[in-house]
Amino acid sequence: MNTTNCTVVDGVHYDNRIINGTGVAKLHKIVTEKPKYPLISMWAKPSVRSSYSYRWYKKTFINYCPHCHHYNVLLKNPKGVPEREYTCRRCGADYCAVTGKEKYSYSRYYLRRA
Repeated sequence: MNTTNCTVVDGVHYDNRIINGTGVAKLHKIVTEKPKYPLISMWAKPSVRSSYSYRWYKKTFINYCPHCHHYNVLLKNPKGVPEREYTCRRCGADYCAVTGKEKYSYSRYYLRRA
């Protein structure tokens, strides 16, 4: 992003523009792309109790483990589960690849949808 002719207010970049040559400066907020998070997606069937029917879905999640709080740690079906799942390589947590719910009955952890 070119910030040579910008004003920064509270960490937000604003583009300086002159209106009609009157010398009155108007600030335009510079729109930037949202932060890029690592994404992971694959075709899978639901492997936990949910309202999804048992068919193939392609879902995309942020590649982040809510258990160990690390990015880029999810592996695609390393155990060869027929429905397919994500497994964290750091803590070993398993997640349904359709709902994002952890595959432990009392868990409240979910993957974040992209």
